[in-house]
Amino acid sequence: MVKYQYPHNSEKEEKLLKRFGYPAFLEKMFAMKKWRKYYISAFKRAIAVFLEKYTHIAFKGHIELPDEFGFNEKLAIPRGNNIDGIFYSSSYEINFQDLPNQIKTLVFSFRNILESYFATEVNVTAASCWRNNHIPSSILDKNGEIISNAFHQDLVFDQYNLQLFILLHDTELKHGPFEYLEPYTQMHEMEYYRKRNRKKALSSSQKLTGKRGDFMLFTTGLSLHKAGVPDINEHRDIISIAFFPSYTNIGTPFSELV
Repeated sequence: MVKYQYPHNSEKEEKLLKRFGYPAFLEKMFAMKKWRKYYISAFKRAIAVFLEKYTHIAFKGHIELPDEFGFNEKLAIPRGNNIDGIFYSSSYEINFQDLPNQIKTLVFSFRNILESYFATEVNVTAASCWRNNHIPSSILDKNGEIISNAFHQDLVFDQYNLQLFILLHDTELKHGPFEYLEPYTQMHEMEYYRKRNRKKALSSSQKLTGKRGDFMLFTTGLSLHKAGVPDINEHRDIISIAFFPSYTNIGTPFSELV
């Protein structure tokens, strides 16, 4: 039996084949002519699937957080650049098993999505709680990036990592929310953001504002984003959990967390 069927021949090709007694080389030649179009289509489809598979994700939703769960100032460690002895951001980690059940359940609900996205098993990191504080304009204007407040991609191992962000309080523009670019904007303006020194969007951006417990699963490795700067006397608290392909050996495999 043949491994595949030849495409249907045209009337002209059929006459030629019949005239010469259906020689195998002529059948193959006609078939290759047709399969070339199909192979090109298949290649284009494969590229489209690849681009769609590793693309921008900004999936949003909401969970109810326990009243007692929030940013713990006693555990916070300064982060970011030290400007004249002052840090404008702080953070600390929480082991996955010590997170509220609502967050753990949410993370497990993403398992199939994450494994499909990475096309492999997925590792989960400990949660990080972040607080960003107001930075005076005199300091903000004179210095470069202070608290990840320039547009960037998180190239920790490669570009394939995601993070789940959950707001720890009602967040408005005055709180300096997480800011990111939509894929169409990024695609057409990437040259502007090529270096990690752009603090303001060239044309447009999106901001993660909303109620306490609102969340977003986001492609931090592929999509440009940055931390916002709160207004005077304001701050922004958020919790994040990062996900990596298993080959990075970063974090703990899902199978060990069940």
